[in-house]
Amino acid sequence: MSLLEGWTPFRAGWVDGAMTVDWCHLGEHRLTDPFFYETIARAIGYPFNLAFRQRTLADDLGALSPGLTPSGFVFHMARCGSTLAAQALGADPRHIVASEPGPVRAVLEAPRHAAVAPERADAWLAGIVHALGRPRFPGEEKFFVKFMAADILELPWIQRVFPGVPWVFLYRDPVEILASQMRRGGADTAPGSIPPERLGLPRETVFAMDRKAYQLTAMAAYGQAALDGLARAPGRGRVLRYDDLPDGLWPVFATHFGLDPALPGFSAMRAASGRHAKTGAAFVPDGAEKREAAAAWRPAAERIAGPVLSALDAARERAWPG
Repeated sequence: MSLLEGWTPFRAGWVDGAMTVDWCHLGEHRLTDPFFYETIARAIGYPFNLAFRQRTLADDLGALSPGLTPSGFVFHMARCGSTLAAQALGADPRHIVASEPGPVRAVLEAPRHAAVAPERADAWLAGIVHALGRPRFPGEEKFFVKFMAADILELPWIQRVFPGVPWVFLYRDPVEILASQMRRGGADTAPGSIPPERLGLPRETVFAMDRKAYQLTAMAAYGQAALDGLARAPGRGRVLRYDDLPDGLWPVFATHFGLDPALPGFSAMRAASGRHAKTGAAFVPDGAEKREAAAAWRPAAERIAGPVLSALDAARERAWPG
């Protein structure tokens, strides 16, 4: 496995009944794009990667040289500022930040598609995360993963494999998220993309539901999963509301993720937080605009997701009074 030094897993999936991992050599590319797949897309077409594509079994991940132990995980309700948080973390060159890496999602979904013993699935999850956290540049000493929105539903499993890793869950007024989804749908918002039982829905009703009602149900399930995680391991998780950004990131980074505000990298993170994570323009909160755009869905949002939103607000206030 020493031949994979400097390689990054970019895809995982089932091939001929076995869970496999495909690797990309990123060369001088750091994982600084808003999303993991963007960095992969720029590197995978290079002649070297086309000529020397590597594939291994997921069972072989444990033989790799160990990567950094994760310093923190970022979960979110979708469109809540999580990309801003990841981009801020990535502004410090000492940090490796994997933002919604596809191979992690593939491993989290693996037990849905085949019978996998829990200890084997745990080894795959630990292996793929550690492989993403292997330093490739001098000075890299911290590693963070920003998960996809629906991955919070697997928090019990993630906490079992990484019990000591602190995490934050970013959330937002569900009406504001709906407005964003109306403009551009997300990966986890299409009915059927998530097993209905994970959302507390009968399978036969999913495709008959209004799309926005389905999205609100998913948001409520994500929020409840975060609340359950807070109760399961008190002190390991924090919740942060979009309205708090960007200033609310700094106590999370400093006191929860253990980053030193006196170091130059912290100043770089603050500077990065002033830019829109996806466009690079100046970051301007847009909650009022989005609430107006989806105002007609306020009653449904309060009915479906309101109790969870109130519970998240209460948890936020307990963790960060004032």
